[in-house]
Amino acid sequence: MKSASFVVLCIAWLADMVALSAIGPLGRHVAASMLLYAGGFFLLFVMVRFFPARLKTAHALCLILGMGLAVRAVFLFFPPNTDIYRYIWEGAVQNHGFNPYITPPDDPSLAFPAKGDLAEVWQKINHKWLAAVYPPAAMLLLRTLAWISPTPFFFKAVFLLLDIGVMVVLAALLRCRQLPVSRLLFYAANPLVIVFISGEGHLDVLQVFFLCLGCFMLVKGSTAGGCLCIGFAVMAKYLSATVIPFCWRRDARWRALALFLPAALFIPYLAAGPDLFTTLIAFGTRMHYNDFITEVLGSVFGPGWLRPLAFYWPFASDGFGSRRTTCCAAFIFPAPACWCFCRRCIPGIWS
Repeated sequence: MKSASFVVLCIAWLADMVALSAIGPLGRHVAASMLLYAGGFFLLFVMVRFFPARLKTAHALCLILGMGLAVRAVFLFFPPNTDIYRYIWEGAVQNHGFNPYITPPDDPSLAFPAKGDLAEVWQKINHKWLAAVYPPAAMLLLRTLAWISPTPFFFKAVFLLLDIGVMVVLAALLRCRQLPVSRLLFYAANPLVIVFISGEGHLDVLQVFFLCLGCFMLVKGSTAGGCLCIGFAVMAKYLSATVIPFCWRRDARWRALALFLPAALFIPYLAAGPDLFTTLIAFGTRMHYNDFITEVLGSVFGPGWLRPLAFYWPFASDGFGSRRTTCCAAFIFPAPACWCFCRRCIPGIWS
């Protein structure tokens, strides 16, 4: 009976996600999108509740990964977010010999690529007056991808491969900690992850991959390897630095120095000097997502309320407070909140 219910739930979830992908960007049909989006989350939690316990681990993993991969493939054709055009631009201008931390898209020195083969990309970039904000690991990946194929579909396809890597690492973590394989659904079948990574094409999956890989290596006892991966996660997105205190071990000694090795990725961009962080400061202090929610909360808690939340949610406790913070982060920081759902898969990962 439970198995039959789970099959029905899987079919309903698949239909819900396919419908969500078919109606286009979330802002085009707001009511329908939000209904399907919320329905996807509801079905996700019910699927976890009714997951057949007698299903063999190998079969369960194939089922979960197959569902996650199938829907992610469908969302490859979902309209990308404007961020992906900045990814393409900042990767491409590096291949033209420019430092993206120094020259923003509207810089006169970039007039040739802006009017040439990158004209369509340039027109869709937001905040053209701001230089690059992403850390060097992200910038080097974008440069490589732009050299191969400066197209949104290709970038999204690579992000999809990284997302598959996240699911594989989470499956390995579940096995190491002898946790139910059904918890993998919290990430593999998560509408937020699917929409914002496979659908809109956000780069946050790079930091999530390295964070998960770092946690896996630490669990397996490889302190140097784990610290190295956490370091790469920080070089993919600076917010990952908030997990460092929870990865630090007294017996790590010299092996913990591996955490700082990825900082060498700054070397190709050192000519930018303090401009390496100018745009980061601008985004961290003046810009936010879902303006209505942030304006309401800002009027209650004051203009500085956003920064403490941004640094709190990645490592909140595993209790109810964490669930509330995860829900809040899913609205205020939707793409970075993917890491929260990785932590929901592996409770107590920092213990």
